[in-house]
Amino acid sequence: MSRYPFNDGIEEFLTETFSSSDQTAMNKGRNRLQNIGRIVHLLKENRIIESDNPARLTPNDIQCFVDERRSGGVSDSTVSRDLSYLNDYLQFHHNDAVEEYLADIDAKASEEKREASQKALRKIFLGNSKDIKDPRMVRAYSFVMLAIVFYVHPDMLRKAKLRNMYENGLVNNYHITFIDRQGVERDVRLDLGRLPVVGRYIDWMFPLKVLSSVPEPLFPSSNPLFDHIGPEESRGFKVIVEKDIGCSFDYGSCTQIYLDMLEEDSPIVKKDPIPKGLWIPPVRRSLLDRLLGR
Repeated sequence: MSRYPFNDGIEEFLTETFSSSDQTAMNKGRNRLQNIGRIVHLLKENRIIESDNPARLTPNDIQCFVDERRSGGVSDSTVSRDLSYLNDYLQFHHNDAVEEYLADIDAKASEEKREASQKALRKIFLGNSKDIKDPRMVRAYSFVMLAIVFYVHPDMLRKAKLRNMYENGLVNNYHITFIDRQGVERDVRLDLGRLPVVGRYIDWMFPLKVLSSVPEPLFPSSNPLFDHIGPEESRGFKVIVEKDIGCSFDYGSCTQIYLDMLEEDSPIVKKDPIPKGLWIPPVRRSLLDRLLGR
């Protein structure tokens, strides 16, 4: 083995990876791998990593390589390309260090995203329970809450319709109709006792004497030429809520946390990803209590 073991297998790797007629790709790959090899050898010389043998590099060594590249002001896109070449080269040496490193990064990012969303979800539920007076804020929280608890894509929720069924002596028997993420039309009764902000929104937007059993747009446009609000306004609701709670959130992550908590509390094992009928089944304690750790 030479003084620079990282480079020993580059030519063999290039020959097996690229066609002999594709000299441009081979030259590009050679330059990239030789540059990576110089950095890896420098890390070994500085005793930051133990070996510059491509067959013996570890996920921690890959982290050191990435840190070194970023400390030199290299862009994330360049680091990503380096890792792509490095992964192929290490795979050639039967080494999964880059894949293991990337899997660990993804797992950490997913956990951080979930923790951030759980914090945001707690604040969103608190907002849902507050006696909000600002109609603009009530409208935004209603949209966000419905998107989370029913797992509706915002672009479908903005086209949802509302009606009052007036069944079995129930005056405020509100139903919403929307297309779910599987492309299926859903008709669900709202439990306004558990969605107080939505109840306030309906009272403000649709006086009881006006709202009938005929479906009407749940989020009507202020422009008489359109039935529903546009995509930009629906995206604006998320921005309004994020500004109010002081942090950002992801709809999908919030929904997953919400459903996981429902599954933990519900005595019935759910067969469907989204509860049918009422948006929350019988639980041993309120979801808000669980979110607040009470």
